[in-house]
Amino acid sequence: MTPPWFEERPANVTAASGVVVELACRVQGSPSPVVTWRRLDGKMPIGRATVEEQRLVLPEVTATDSGVYVCEAESEAGRASTKVTLTVVDAPELTQRPQHLQVMAGEDARISCRVEGEPHPMVVWRLPTLDRTALLAPGQSSGRASVSEEGHTLELRQAATEDSGTYYCWGVSSGGGVSGWAEVVVVLALPPPVVGRGSSRPEGGPRGHGHLPL
Repeated sequence: MTPPWFEERPANVTAASGVVVELACRVQGSPSPVVTWRRLDGKMPIGRATVEEQRLVLPEVTATDSGVYVCEAESEAGRASTKVTLTVVDAPELTQRPQHLQVMAGEDARISCRVEGEPHPMVVWRLPTLDRTALLAPGQSSGRASVSEEGHTLELRQAATEDSGTYYCWGVSSGGGVSGWAEVVVVLALPPPVVGRGSSRPEGGPRGHGHLPL
């Protein structure tokens, strides 16, 4: 009799959501051991997870399938177990696209860009005045522009005509990236129109023949 031993141990896996994941676990021993799988926190996806030739198969994984899984082998000769970590990541999704804006010179402007995903993506911005490699991360600022601490909002203080242009936001995580953009046009404030008197008659003046002063 030979106690169970692992001919192949499962390796940690990072996968995108929606794919099929197979966690390998090959065990030998005499008599032939029985292999079972469980999730360390007890949240095994019953009904979706199957064991095929000692492998754990998880179809169409989601972020909720992330966790530590345990491969256990047992026979009359003894028991053995090993652990593997599965991490499922979601590709970022642009849930709030930046809107095109037209603002008056000297006014403040706010541009919003919300990106969701698992793990939570980081949102970075590029201003029209910066080159392609210069990005603003959450909490950073450049000139009159500043990015909020969570990264979802870019504020432009006292906008000037040179601030006109295209503003880009990117959401980046281990699951990939997504981008959005908005065009901002800063319009110079014009003075109010002046109404001319023209050749109209002064209000309240005499009508018909005038009276000469005495």
